[in-house]
Order: sequence, then C-alpha cells, then structure tokens
Amino acid sequence: MKILMLLNALLSFIYSPVYEDDDYEIKIEEAEDIKNDIVKVKNNVCEFYFNQNYLFSINNSSYDYLEIDKNLYIGYIENDYLVLKIYDDSAKLLKTKIINDKSFNNTRIKLIKVNDKIYLFSTIINNEEDIYILELDVKLNILKDKSLGGKLKDEFSDVIYTNDTFYLVLAHDPLSKGDFEYGGNYIISKLNLDLDVMKSQIVNENKYLNMKFDNTLKIVFQSCEYELDEDLNLIFSFIYHYDSIYTSIASDDCRLSFYPDRMEFYYYDYNSVN
Repeated sequence: MKILMLLNALLSFIYSPVYEDDDYEIKIEEAEDIKNDIVKVKNNVCEFYFNQNYLFSINNSSYDYLEIDKNLYIGYIENDYLVLKIYDDSAKLLKTKIINDKSFNNTRIKLIKVNDKIYLFSTIINNEEDIYILELDVKLNILKDKSLGGKLKDEFSDVIYTNDTFYLVLAHDPLSKGDFEYGGNYIISKLNLDLDVMKSQIVNENKYLNMKFDNTLKIVFQSCEYELDEDLNLIFSFIYHYDSIYTSIASDDCRLSFYPDRMEFYYYDYNSVN
C-alpha cells in the first residue's frame, strides 16, 4: 500500500508540476523582456503603467504591486530604502511613503492584502539579514512591524497566505538560530495574523523556486519538491538527482528509490531507534 501511495504521488508531481499560476503558459519573448499591463521590464529597467498610463521607472530594483478598489499599490527598494506609492485609476499619484530608518536588502519584497490590511514582506540588513514584515492600512499607515531572524543570515524568499495563516520561506544560515532553529539552508515557517511564528521546518536545499497551497502546501526547490500539511508535517518529498544515479520519493516514514537496475523500498521504524 505504501508503495502504491508513493507511486501515485510521484505521478501526480510528474503530470501536475507546481507553478505559481495554474494557467501557466510558455511564451517565447526577447531575453530580459517581461511585459504585462502594469510592468514592463527590459535591460533591468522596470516601467510601471496603470490603465495604459505611464507612471514611473526604476532601475534594477525589487518590487511588487497590488490592485485594491481601483487603486494601484506599488512597493519597491531604492537606495536601500523602501518606497510605497498609491495611484488612482486615472494614474494620479495619491500618496508616497518612504521608509528610510532601515536598510533594505534589494532581493525580494511581496505585498499581500488580507481583509482591510496590507502586509509587506522583505529583508533588512541589521548587521546581518533579517526578515522584516510591515502591517499597513490601505492609506499606508503602519499598524505593526516585526523583524524575524537570528545572529546571521535570514533572507526573505517567498510567502503565501491562506486560512488566516502565512507560509513563509526564507534562506537561512544554519548557525543563525534566533527566532528559528539551528541547521538548514532554508526555513519553512507558519505565521498567524499577529505575525507570531507558530511552527517551522528546516530543509537543506540549494535554491528555492516556488510554492502554492491547494489543500496541502507544495514547495519546489531546485533538487526537491515537498508536500506538507497545513501544520508543516511532511506528507512526502520528491528528490531529483541530476547525476542520474537514482531518484527518490519519500513520506514521513518510508522512501522509494529508483535505480537503473532495481527499485528499493525503505520503511523507517522509529520505535526501534534508541
């Protein structure tokens, strides 16, 4: 039964790859040319538009945006500062807010709307990198801010929101500890709406790619895919071995490995471990 479950999970990953957008479509475009209705990116220059009206440009900066009640909210990093702007549907600038009392890492930021609030996730440089989260109202007034991390690197990678919960992925120095634990190159963390860390899982992976929540949390790294339940318990993992020696898929208590000449099944009897 365990083998059948793992094989079924394997096939589901092969034929249902995890993308950030369910309507994923491959498009051939010019190199370094990304276009949509709001952002055009070419040669590291981002041009922002709203309702086909040009707004402004930034160079080689991390950014994110939201549309709320016909207004466009844009956040980006400029000269280590965080800049937030609101435009109405006629492309009129309604408000600009600059947060310059902290040094922001120009890696990634993300805006998420939850009810009548906006949450911004980013990385600040505080001797070493820390996760920095802002809770704002729709007028960009700061309601709460919080930093998470330890003595060494804790860098924001991604976050999604579902069921009153934030699922956060961060690049992590194994010796950092602080709000998380020792070990692992990445941390997967569960936060409530008060931004308290409810639970975290440590993973040793090289590069984060993407994640989505569809009854379970699916997270893709360069060499492994994880499926976790809503409490971050491992359901199974699928490991890619690029040296073509073998491929493995695992749950919390067993592993199925495929070799060129055989297949091996391992069951972990935790009760027998002293």
